[in-house]
Amino acid sequence: MEDEKFKELVNFLKEKNLFSTIETLKEIEGNGPNANPTTNGAVVANQMKANFPETQTFEELDSIYGSNSETTGASKYINEYRFFKTSLDRALDCIKHELSTILFPLFCHMYLELVYNDKQGEASMFYQQFVSIQENYFQDELNILKSICSKDIMKYSEFVRTIQTEYYSVYLSKDSLNYLKKCLSENKKEFLMELIKNKVRFTVYDGAPHSTDLICSAQGSAMGSGRMENNKLKLMFGVNRGAENEPVMEDLFQEPETEALEPSKRGKRRAKKLETSQISKRVRSTSGGSVANAPPVDRIPLPDLKRADIRDRLSAARDALNMVPISVDAPPSVYCYTVANNPGLTSVSISDDTSLLSATFSTTSLIRIWTLSGEKLKAMKSYQKLNQIDLDDDPGSLISLDTLLDNSTASDYKDLTGHRDSVFNSCFSPDKNWLLTCSADATVRLWSLYTYSNLVVYRGHIGPVWDVAYCSHGYYFASSGADKTIRVWATDHNQSLRVLAGHYSDVECVIFHPNTNYIFSGGTDRTVRIWDMANGVCMRHITGCRGAVTCMAIHPTTGRFVLVGDSSGRIAMYDLAHSCKVIAIFGQNDGNKNTGTAAVWCLSFDREGQAISAGFANNCVKLWDIATIISPLIDADSGGVVSSPLNAAAQQLPCTSPLLISTFFTKNTPVKSLHFTRKNLLVVAGNFQT
Repeated sequence: MEDEKFKELVNFLKEKNLFSTIETLKEIEGNGPNANPTTNGAVVANQMKANFPETQTFEELDSIYGSNSETTGASKYINEYRFFKTSLDRALDCIKHELSTILFPLFCHMYLELVYNDKQGEASMFYQQFVSIQENYFQDELNILKSICSKDIMKYSEFVRTIQTEYYSVYLSKDSLNYLKKCLSENKKEFLMELIKNKVRFTVYDGAPHSTDLICSAQGSAMGSGRMENNKLKLMFGVNRGAENEPVMEDLFQEPETEALEPSKRGKRRAKKLETSQISKRVRSTSGGSVANAPPVDRIPLPDLKRADIRDRLSAARDALNMVPISVDAPPSVYCYTVANNPGLTSVSISDDTSLLSATFSTTSLIRIWTLSGEKLKAMKSYQKLNQIDLDDDPGSLISLDTLLDNSTASDYKDLTGHRDSVFNSCFSPDKNWLLTCSADATVRLWSLYTYSNLVVYRGHIGPVWDVAYCSHGYYFASSGADKTIRVWATDHNQSLRVLAGHYSDVECVIFHPNTNYIFSGGTDRTVRIWDMANGVCMRHITGCRGAVTCMAIHPTTGRFVLVGDSSGRIAMYDLAHSCKVIAIFGQNDGNKNTGTAAVWCLSFDREGQAISAGFANNCVKLWDIATIISPLIDADSGGVVSSPLNAAAQQLPCTSPLLISTFFTKNTPVKSLHFTRKNLLVVAGNFQT
């Protein structure tokens, strides 16, 4: 491993507090980044045997990689692979680009066959000769492949197990497939034909071969393009919230009638009625009525809305009357909160009404909550003090919340302690009564924001839990972790309701669709999967990312578009109605200041869904106006779901495009959180880097 990459990996592991892994890595590398991994094969095997279970037996490996041990010489692999690459170079460009997607799985399986048959020298030669022609986004898999230098190590490798048990998925036109068959049959390449037949699964379509841009839009995953069977399923993406609660909302607007009003008060009453009518229409437009492509309201069981929840919706609708539209000519105001003197900040979460901010840290198990509204944070009184409260004689009287809070505990922030390891993320409930946190101790914890204490510990994940997210109703939540799974929970159950498995590696981020019927997950396998809450089925398998998926966001009003950001600095927006990419935005130079291709750490749509914002690791925030892109798609009658993810060209926009609203730079604060207030002002947060 190169010195620079070795140092980057060690720094990343330090941020995650994985010091034992660093020691193991140093032993594997021979205490030096330039050591020959082949000479340390025994060390690697012993370390894996001590720390990891076997993922497959020698019998399973022999059935796959041992069949050619006697009949195939080491040089034949090099000659066969060189022949295939040369044949692609001679083909027409339209065919060459499609068939070139097969190069990576062939490279992996040929290398592993050489290693398994104790031909480590030839395997190293094969690797060095052809690694340069592989795509850059396969770098993680190529590094893993290089570290597999003996068949003992193959037993413990998750990557080897994955490529054994899963087909590499490729979309091919009939013309490309016919060229491939003709080329291999005429040159009597039975070995290549058998290898491709056993390891690659083709989805053949009619028509001309796709262009390079279309092919690239679906490539990036370690296992090829998204599967056709997932992308055919009907997705009810419409946002249809709480239509059954409209009568209750209307009751809240009603005011007691008076027999007569003074002339001076009649104008005030008319103004009040006008405002009430506007808010009522706003609530109905966002939470009721029949919405196209929306699921039935009762498809997912939900508890009834409390009166406090309804009042909060009305307050949000009242704030929305003063919402400021965002466009190229009218950029938003941006507020930046910086956490100083703590480089271990892992995440920042802001409540929906922008009154609370929580921060989690890798250097400690502490969670800290700040107030942003100016009101002090107060804990509830002790049991003894609550018993001393004088109740009115009237049994129907209500006690105000202020009476239950202890003024002596008022402060600008509160600390929560309970986790036993680094805390990676947090999420406020929509009603601000609870806070969820996830940690490297493999637990999710629920905290009360009245007592500032831990209420429930949710266990089930095996390994660190990277992300946690509430649904829009606040009853269900989801967590994702290093065990490659997403778990769905309910706040009143201490066991998970569903376990969603399908990713090939860690699941880094998870969010709910606004209608609560679907869960979106993004992993280090460079894919996004959409899961149905009702039955646990994978509804979409989206590929095309060039790095680990770091963040996602869903269009707030239509629920139709999803933003995906990755560690390569690439942002893509997908249309759920067609499973196709609509727009791709790349981090490039902006004016005279270089923004580079730093990782995208956070994404957000504005409240009206007319603009998007992205926070980058290199201390900047960018905003784009997307109204001109999505409006034609929303207005058009899209018909049914288009099955292929390669059905429309992605509109590529550099960061200096006319749709770029503005770029905001911080002094030295990587932006780790974005939040649009109810009035459409932008709030960002991060930690100051010294």
